Amino acid sequence: MYSPTQKRAKKQLSPQKIKVVCRVRPFLAEELYDDTVVVEENSIKITNKRKTNENFVYSFYSCYDMNASQLEIFEHDVRPLLEPVLNGKNATIFAYGVTGSGKTYTMQGAETDPGIIPRTIQTLFQIKSEFKYSLELRLSYIELYKEVINDLLVSRETAPIGGLNIRQGSDNQIYLSNLTEKKIDTYGEFKKIFRCACRNRSTAATKLNIMSSRSHADMCIYISCTNNETRNTTFSKLHLIDLAGSEDNRRTENGKERIAESSAINKSLLALNQVVEALNQGLSRIPYRDSKLTRLLQDSLGGENISMMIINISPGQSFYADTTLKFASRTKEIENKPHLNHYTSSTRQPLKVKFEIPSRLANVNEYDDHLPEAKRQRFSDPTDKKKTNSVFERMDRYSYGVIPTATTTTFYPLSNYNNYSTPSTPPQMIPEMPDLSLSSSTTSYELPPPPLSETEMAKIIQEKIETKLDEKLSEIENKLKLQILSPIFRKQDAKLKKRIESLEYKMELQKESRLANVLTPETKTKTARALVALAKAHEQKNELREALHNYESAFQYIPDNQKLGNKIATIKDVISTGDVLKLKKRKRYDEVEQHQLQQKVSDDDEKATPSEAVPASSSSQPSINNSNVSAKDHHSRHLAAVVNDEKKKLTETMILNIVNSGDLREILKLKGVGKKRADVILQFINDNGPISEVKSLFH
Repeated sequence: MYSPTQKRAKKQLSPQKIKVVCRVRPFLAEELYDDTVVVEENSIKITNKRKTNENFVYSFYSCYDMNASQLEIFEHDVRPLLEPVLNGKNATIFAYGVTGSGKTYTMQGAETDPGIIPRTIQTLFQIKSEFKYSLELRLSYIELYKEVINDLLVSRETAPIGGLNIRQGSDNQIYLSNLTEKKIDTYGEFKKIFRCACRNRSTAATKLNIMSSRSHADMCIYISCTNNETRNTTFSKLHLIDLAGSEDNRRTENGKERIAESSAINKSLLALNQVVEALNQGLSRIPYRDSKLTRLLQDSLGGENISMMIINISPGQSFYADTTLKFASRTKEIENKPHLNHYTSSTRQPLKVKFEIPSRLANVNEYDDHLPEAKRQRFSDPTDKKKTNSVFERMDRYSYGVIPTATTTTFYPLSNYNNYSTPSTPPQMIPEMPDLSLSSSTTSYELPPPPLSETEMAKIIQEKIETKLDEKLSEIENKLKLQILSPIFRKQDAKLKKRIESLEYKMELQKESRLANVLTPETKTKTARALVALAKAHEQKNELREALHNYESAFQYIPDNQKLGNKIATIKDVISTGDVLKLKKRKRYDEVEQHQLQQKVSDDDEKATPSEAVPASSSSQPSINNSNVSAKDHHSRHLAAVVNDEKKKLTETMILNIVNSGDLREILKLKGVGKKRADVILQFINDNGPISEVKSLFH
């Protein structure tokens, strides 16, 4: 795009409607000739298929029948558009029509019969060689394929993934990030680049078109014209666009891939129709953002470009339902607002000697319209050299000095096309140099502002002081409000945090309840025992809230256990009231019950393994019957082993439930399970069914 070091000046011109040119392609070898479509001067006449004595007539800027040549269309309609482009106006030429109507042939042409794009480049190089000023050409070439913008000047291997992104600058111009621009110095260099870019474009064969374009293509030519004397430059852009054709999949008999492509094409063309409809109705919102195609054409449809649309239509009754002509009739009513773009170099020409009036300002009366009244009187008195010199003394202290802000360049017409005779004898370009000289009627000079008086300076200082005071007062008020409201906010935060914790706790219990519903009664009992053991461990450490949490989790597995319910109620009461005596009383009952349970377990062990009993007469070991501490230690170890075994079984059960659920997110949460192992586990379950043992996961 344009360099940021250049200064852009716009001059809005009178609105111009979009020029619409119609071209009818010849009949193909397999098509039957009929006179449904007839070209009469600048009109297209279509015979009504239902009423043969009735015709539909569409009038356009130019119309060409099937015998028109590529050269004739270029010389009559495209070449005149180059004149305003060289004068600093942006322009767009785009081809529109159904698939197989000849759009790509009109824009690209063939090796022996070039289209609009090659002829435009060739003409610009002719102008460069004939005019005596600097002309620089650069180009970019993109395609819009299934709503992805691809750069055709780079290979598919090095192209960015996801295509180019559309950006809008501060000047409301549309830009493409990372777009490739190539400078071209000769027509041969262009042909080499263009041939390679066309091979990168997406094409495919359909029933209606053996080489159907599957994407919209946009070649942008950047033209800079520099006056070597004044260093003023005009920049302009010329877009040459080949739109993909709309398709009826019932007629093209497309496959799955072609249907996806045609769907994207038809969707973007529908958005284009909606933009045209909105512009014709004068709506406040124009849906440019509904498609990337309409965003790229934003300047060409109701924007700042001079636009010309070439509609290509197919002859014969088989294309009677084509709506191209109706769309073109609506498009030609759209008005664009072209701008004249000027750029001045950021480097400043050095001023002349301080007390010498520049020669271009010798006749001061020519610039009276640009000067204030006080300065005009100074310049009007040629005898007062002191005043005149003081003006230029003060101007020299400013960075910009006396520099022209914008220069209007004028080009002579490239040719008189009203006298065009035949395509075989195209008119010759006039090799006159355009008048790029500095014109007094189009040049303005900037002078520094007059110095401020003491009153004005005091007023400005007073305003700045008041502004600072207002800012300080606002800052103090905000701090006071924050100090007042902070305790309230903290209180609300505490309530909110407590509420969230309560909800999370309830959700966790509900999760335990859902898990309990899928377990067997034996597994439920084992899980509950393990949780009760964990709860008692927390209770011994006076961690009542953790103990309550484990008791309630265990209660989800054995909801009919009245004893566990009473235990939960007691702990809740202790937490809420702080009465620890109730808990101590409850502990005494639990100790008695635990002792009875341990005694029962001990009796069962002695009956089951009598050989392991130690003789009472043994002198090497103390007697178990005579040592209460040793008995308690034995029972504690036995109980701990039971709890650990239950915890292990519970963990394995939960792991198997998570794995057999097939939920990839939950499986990845398991320790030591990554993406690769999770995929292997899911594949094993799909092939062999649910996993019954945890050790199967490690084979």
